[in-house]
Amino acid sequence: MTLLYDPAVYYRYNRRGGGSSVGGASALPLIITLYIDDLVLVGPDLYKIEQVKKELRKRFEMSDIGQVKDLLSMQIEHFADGSIFLHQSRYIRDIIDKFRMTNGMPSDTPMAPKIIPSDTSFDV
Repeated sequence: MTLLYDPAVYYRYNRRGGGSSVGGASALPLIITLYIDDLVLVGPDLYKIEQVKKELRKRFEMSDIGQVKDLLSMQIEHFADGSIFLHQSRYIRDIIDKFRMTNGMPSDTPMAPKIIPSDTSFDV
C-alpha cells in the first residue's frame, strides 16, 4: 500500500506472525521508499527484505549498494546495536564553503547574548 500523503512510500505489514501485532500483522512494517532512481528498503525482517529485492530483480535491472549512508543530503551512520544517527555535517560544510564563511566565528546558539527569559509575552 502507498502512504496517503506520499505516493513514493510503500509499506506492508508482515502477515506471518511473530513479534507484537496489530490486527494480526507485525507492528513493524516493511517500508519501501522511491526517489528518482533510488530505492530504499527498511524493515525488521531481513529475510523479507531479501525476498522483495529478489522479486524486484526479476522485473527491473537493479544493483544493491548495501546499507544507506547518504540520502537526500543526510548522512546516516549505523551502529552495532541497530540504532542509527542522522546528520547533515557534509551539507553544512558545503553551505559554509559556498557562502565563503569558513573563517566565520562559530556560535553555540543563534540568540543575542544576555537575554533573560521572562514570563511575559515579550522580553524587553
